[in-house]
Formats: sequence, C-alpha cells, structure tokens
Amino acid sequence: MKNVKTAAYPVQLFMGMYWAYLGPLPAPVIPHLDVWVRRDGTRSIAVYPPMDCNLLQAQENSVDPAHLQVLHRDPSFRKTRPVNTTRGFTDDVSQLEFYMIEYGIMKKRTYVNGFFDEHPILFPNVLRVQAGTEIRVPIDDKRTVIFEAFFHQSADGSLPRRSGRAARGESGAVQATQNALHPYARMNLDTIPAQDQAMWATQGQIVDRTIEHLSFSDRGIALFLKLVFENIAKVERGEEPFAVYRDPHHAMLDTKLQEAIDHRAPTGINTPTYTLG
Repeated sequence: MKNVKTAAYPVQLFMGMYWAYLGPLPAPVIPHLDVWVRRDGTRSIAVYPPMDCNLLQAQENSVDPAHLQVLHRDPSFRKTRPVNTTRGFTDDVSQLEFYMIEYGIMKKRTYVNGFFDEHPILFPNVLRVQAGTEIRVPIDDKRTVIFEAFFHQSADGSLPRRSGRAARGESGAVQATQNALHPYARMNLDTIPAQDQAMWATQGQIVDRTIEHLSFSDRGIALFLKLVFENIAKVERGEEPFAVYRDPHHAMLDTKLQEAIDHRAPTGINTPTYTLG
C-alpha cells in the first residue's frame, strides 16, 4: 500500500454542487455567469437521470432553435393548434440568428409579431435557457447526465436574508423502460425536457454524422461544431481553448438573464408564454 497512489484533482463547492477539474494545472475559475453569481435571489438544482447518448447530441440541441416549433408543439402551451405535424408552428418565426459572444454562441429567435427571445451556450457544454442553466456532463462517450441550476429572483430585487446551499431535487426519468437502449427502451414525452432527451437518445448512443446533411436552419449546429474542431486543434497544439477564465475576479458575464426574466410574449398570439430550449 505504501507504493499505491492515485491522481487527485482540485474540487470546489459552488452553487450547491461539487465541481472537479480534471485538466492540466493550473485550474481555471468557474465562469461568473449572471445566472450563477447574481445575489438578488436564490437557486435550486435539478438532477436528471443519465441518458444513453453522446454529449454532443444533447449540446447540438442548444443551437437548434428551429426544433422548438415542431417538437414542442403541444397545444397546451399554445393558443391554437399547428397547421400540421410536419411544420408545427414554424411559420410563426420570421428569423433565426446566431452570433459569437465572449464565452460562446448566442441564438436569437424573432417571431413574425416582433417578439423575440435570446439565450446562449457557454462553450462547450452549458445552455442558459429561461432563468436556468443546463449543465451537460459526459459520463463516457455514450452516456450523459444533466444538472440544471435555476435562479429565482427575489420579488423586490433585494438580497436574500440568508444564504446557503441551493435546494436540490431529482427530475423524473425520461426513459419509461430502464436499463434498455433504443429501440427497446420506451420514452416519456409528457414534459419539454423529456421530449428533448427522447430525441437525443433515439438517435443512438453515438450518431453517425457521416450521413447527415445540415441545412440552412442548422447553421447554429455547424457553427458549434466548427468551434469544437477548432478548439480540439488548439488543445493539441498546447494552446488555451476558448472561453477559459483564469482571473478569479473577472467581471460577471451577461447572459441576458434579466431579459429572459422580464420577457413575456404579448397575450393572444401564437407563441409560447415562456422561452424554451
């Protein structure tokens, strides 16, 4: 036993979770996203069961806003029913935009009535949507788990009277049939996250991208994959990858969280009353 050793890694307690850094030292700091560090509210954590799919299948969803009007067309969220199951509510959207920001990619969806929503991905594996963040963590090449951290702004914008660990809860299982892979597994489709995760898992654990054809609405995915390959090459050259922060005192990063909190679609229109992935 005197000769047995194992690697040790830096660990930090942050936002009610333990964060481990497994890369080369020195360890970077956890980015100061507004949704993670703003003090005028409280936070809660939801943990999803592991999914049988590669991380990238989940993360590509974050830069694919066109899927919202088709996959999440449940009329319980809408004033009317879709034209058909193929187009869904696609015609409600006038423009999809993607632009680079300091820490990732911002996507913007503009509706024909002028309403718009924006939410970013923190490269490479975090999505800020509504007042929360989905932190997608690879277990291995074929499995992924999601930790979702929510920010709850105080009613008057004041600091909470006391601070402590974020409240934590378990999210419902997406697979109705556990310990089975597609096509033998059966999926729940009764919630928005379950609908997303069912689409990721039913593609297979690792999608064969040699046979896919990205189109105009997929340009966010193409931009994301370009970043992935560019940063793999950077790391192989010994360079610093994109969106790594070293300064523990760096300024808070604006994810347009307040815009998401304040935004409400006008009543009586055929758009969701809150922003979805």
